[in-house]
Amino acid sequence: MINSKSIAFYIAGEKHLENIKKITHYLPNYRISIFTSCMNLIDGKRVKHIELLKEISRDTRAVCLFMAYPTSERLDIQEFCLLNNIPCYAIEEGNQLTLNNGRVNHYFTPLDLIFVPSIREKELLIKQHVFCDNLISTGWAFYGNDKNLKNQQLISQKALLFLSPLSKIDIVSNEMVGIRKKIIKLVKRFVSKSDYSLTIKLHPNEKSDININKLLLKEKLKATVILGTCDIQSLILNHSLILSRGNSQTILEALYQDKKIGIINIGKNIFPEIFHLNMDTSIPKYLDSLNSQEYEKEIKYLKRVHIGDTKYSALKIAEYIHNVKNFKRDDDRFSIHLCLLFYLLNKKEKSYNILSLVNDNNKKEYLKDFLTKSKKRKVLFELYKIFNNDILVKRYLSKIFIDSSYLHVITHDLELTPKNEVPFFWGKNISQENKIKKIIDITRNLATTIKSYIRKKIS
Repeated sequence: MINSKSIAFYIAGEKHLENIKKITHYLPNYRISIFTSCMNLIDGKRVKHIELLKEISRDTRAVCLFMAYPTSERLDIQEFCLLNNIPCYAIEEGNQLTLNNGRVNHYFTPLDLIFVPSIREKELLIKQHVFCDNLISTGWAFYGNDKNLKNQQLISQKALLFLSPLSKIDIVSNEMVGIRKKIIKLVKRFVSKSDYSLTIKLHPNEKSDININKLLLKEKLKATVILGTCDIQSLILNHSLILSRGNSQTILEALYQDKKIGIINIGKNIFPEIFHLNMDTSIPKYLDSLNSQEYEKEIKYLKRVHIGDTKYSALKIAEYIHNVKNFKRDDDRFSIHLCLLFYLLNKKEKSYNILSLVNDNNKKEYLKDFLTKSKKRKVLFELYKIFNNDILVKRYLSKIFIDSSYLHVITHDLELTPKNEVPFFWGKNISQENKIKKIIDITRNLATTIKSYIRKKIS
């Protein structure tokens, strides 16, 4: 059994093992246990299967998750923490909202603390009402070692293009095929008018290079394509110009390494015009601007706001984990969020079990009616009033209502979302009665139209 001088981590990728080292460097007296559901990471010794998490004792110091979005595995861990009164934290590695103009591209699980990588990210999360009291801005703890970065020299002009996964592969990505084609055309124009060679790094979620190679062949663009996971910091280090749409954490890593950056200006981004590459951009003028005082001024501003002082970021996370004292949790709020997220994952038995833990009988009974009865509309509006100050709960209720009442007619048997993950809800802001009524009318009409079409085809 793991004792109170132990900390458990849940990881979802190989890079998290390196990140854990940076944090636990400041926790030398703790026993560290690591769990995952990724079979390729399990070695039986250091990294164990998530099922073995049940072995940890009730006085474990904390359980820390990498990333806060809800998958069935993460929710199971949080249920365990709730039942055993163990603090449950999450480390948000990416500047999700900052790089996506305030857009949340996934839900957040109920957590006792969320460590976020910048003050700006914290501000945007507060605007979205995401656990405002539980957000800690620590800075991003996982940049490379400064000495290693500065001791290496570039030997040629090489441009590195980071691509987001195609939207048909990753539900939270907005990079559709048409956008990908525009990016490649624009980059082709840049390369043809400069002395740069090109490397393209695909997102790890994009498992095949077939799509990109077809596009490169069509555009007659030469490039080295890199698949899968790799040492991103070394990859950035060995290129002199980093190209991106500006919506990925990699662009901030490039800023950290003092790289020249170019923003493919398709869609909104946080970068000022001097960084933008468009189809009508004068490439010679653009290249000259990379050495201008205005460029350097903007770079300093971006680094100050979005990177800040990272020297003690890992230490800050470690200190919060170590200094757990008089731990208190709003059990009802934690339970209600967990209940609704389990329901969204179609784990209804777990959802009902968690609901039974809620102490507020009024909330419990209304939620029970909403989740178990077929006619939900009247109860929904009462729940909006009850949870008037909890925007996230109202969003979850809206999604459950629309899914169960209308969207199932449209999406029945279609694999539109991952089965083990709660997807981003396109109607996340629909939490007022007038808005939900409008959506009800739209989805009802759409469902009726589709049903009518199907009947005609069958007959």
